[in-house]
Amino acid sequence: MLTSVCLILPVAGAAQSADGKSRQTFADGSSYEGEWRNGKPHGEGVYRFADGSSYEGEWRNGAFDGRGTYRYADGSMYVGGWKNGKKQGYGVYSWADGRRYEGRWTNDSPADAKTLPGNRNVIVLSGAEAVRQGAKAGREIRDELDRRFEEFREAYSEANTAADADYLTRTEKDVLYYLNLARANPPLFADTYVSGYAGVPGVVKPYAFDERKQSLIKELKQLKALDLIYPSKEIHEYAECFARRSGERGTVGHERRGTSCPSDIYAECCDYGNNDGLLTVLDLLIDAGEHNAALGHRKLCLGEYGMAGVSVKPHVDAGYVCVINLGYNPDVVYTIGSYRGRVNIRGEYHGYGTYSYSNGDSYSGEWSKGKRNGKGVYRWANGAVYEGEWKEDRRSDTGLGNRQP
Repeated sequence: MLTSVCLILPVAGAAQSADGKSRQTFADGSSYEGEWRNGKPHGEGVYRFADGSSYEGEWRNGAFDGRGTYRYADGSMYVGGWKNGKKQGYGVYSWADGRRYEGRWTNDSPADAKTLPGNRNVIVLSGAEAVRQGAKAGREIRDELDRRFEEFREAYSEANTAADADYLTRTEKDVLYYLNLARANPPLFADTYVSGYAGVPGVVKPYAFDERKQSLIKELKQLKALDLIYPSKEIHEYAECFARRSGERGTVGHERRGTSCPSDIYAECCDYGNNDGLLTVLDLLIDAGEHNAALGHRKLCLGEYGMAGVSVKPHVDAGYVCVINLGYNPDVVYTIGSYRGRVNIRGEYHGYGTYSYSNGDSYSGEWSKGKRNGKGVYRWANGAVYEGEWKEDRRSDTGLGNRQP
């Protein structure tokens, strides 16, 4: 049976906290530390129960609500969505004996009884043994797929752009290498790597894996070569902070609130369970996760980005987490919407570029962090021209922007 959780509020008679953050211990020995509103847990917080169980995550008006992790006294654990104190949405329930259910929940119960333990979504291994056997199976799969590519390897040696990045681990370098192989020759990558990949034994990808694998092969077959991705230490540090904190907390997703990591300024992909560069790239490109019908990971990995930071860290629930943050290459001329020119690593117009406005006006000249700065020429649709200096998006002669004097 599934272990259930009911709505928990501070015990009667306990002094309730004012709004803000604080820690409070109750008469039964339980405690809550986190955010409060109107005398109830609200926001982010941790509730430790007297029986040894705990809940860490989001609250709303005194109830588990949002993303959260419940660790039961018997060793079981649930990580996923909550609504008004009950499991709701996507979540993973792991029993202490290694059984596991992953899928949708409604009103504290699995939404699809066919995927309860004993059927195809069960992972019978747990803890260190699961990680060890998963890594062994992963290496065997990678070795077999690598053999299919071996005759082409020398021709694509330039894909190993992170070879000299001494701040990266071998796995982190491999993530960039295999991602670049997919970008350098998409049809070849489809034939050699994607077509022979069926997932890691014992780790079932239950949501449209086969369908999305076939859609990836079709997409890669039609895709022309893309620019290679190069490592960026600046972006790596951004990714490393989040991978470390996510791994320590056992969280999934892209929420950085409460992590003390920089706010989200780069495109981001997160993969869980793999400590292997090839398997990480394959899973992100196939994008078989239930909540990503828009194939967002695939679009980012095959997007116009030219720089990346990669970090792989241990994860208390999934074994490993890989965070990939993607930025632009300042040495490449990009066409982004109505702009063509140089950009900085964050994708802001930076350097020389031309912007064509919808009303027929255009500006060609120097940019800095998304604003016109330096020498530039502004041409109005009626034929008028201003050529001169710009500062913070304004002309130096009048202080005006796009408006004619």
